[in-house]
Amino acid sequence: MIELSGRMSVNAWIGGNNEARAALVFHVGNIKLHGRSQSSKQANNTTAALTSDANPDDLPF
Repeated sequence: MIELSGRMSVNAWIGGNNEARAALVFHVGNIKLHGRSQSSKQANNTTAALTSDANPDDLPF
């Protein structure tokens, strides 16, 4: 688990095509890591399982 602290703000505007747009901005001041890391064998198995999908992601960018 990761704990972040800092400042957060929201920016809202109307885009060129009159569509409402927004952005969430977080300025991190401190990062705390909680818990233990996995062993390298467990991490490698997790990575292999995540990358074994034959179907590519359908991303708009």
